[in-house]
Order: sequence, then C-alpha cells, then structure tokens
Amino acid sequence: MLLRNVAPAAPEAVLAAFERASPAALCGRVEFARLLRSFAWDPALFDRSTKVMAAIAEADPEDRSQAAAFFEGLFFLILSGTHAPVQQRLAAVDTQFGPAANGANPWG
Repeated sequence: MLLRNVAPAAPEAVLAAFERASPAALCGRVEFARLLRSFAWDPALFDRSTKVMAAIAEADPEDRSQAAAFFEGLFFLILSGTHAPVQQRLAAVDTQFGPAANGANPWG
C-alpha cells in the first residue's frame, strides 16, 4: 500500500487527509487504524489522531473493534505506545467522553 510508505515522510499530510475523509469511509480499514496509532506516538499529533480513531470506532458500531482497541491501547499508563504525557491523554479522554461530549458515549 503506497500510503503506508508515504505516511512516515508526511504524517501531517496523511493525518489531514484522514481528518477530511468521512469516518464511515475509513471503517474496516485496519491499515488506516494502524497508521493513526503510529501518528499518535508523537505528542504533537496525538490529539488529532485519537479524534479520528474515535470517530472511526463510533461510525461503525458493528466493526469498531480494531480502531477501538488501538484507541484504548494509547491510554495505558505503561507501554501505551505514545510519548504523549499522561495529562494530554487524560485531556483526550475528557474531550471524547467527558461532560463536553453531552453524554454521548457509544462505547458503553
């Protein structure tokens, strides 16, 4: 897949393309979820990457397991797969599931 080869050279451009795409169009594409997880390693891309991962997981409740698993894995205290500090990760969870989300939590 060409995108997998281009992504390390231009992660911001690839992430921007994912942000413009419909989450439904990204559903079921494990390679997209893997790229997003890789982008989330960088604290500068963490918030944007997790937002897209969450949108993919929410777009298809029947097939969200891979995107949801990658998303959840970024929030382990140890071996999280990201260099984002704990405070940044907590802020991402609060944004996605906190009071500002208006109680919308399709993940249970």
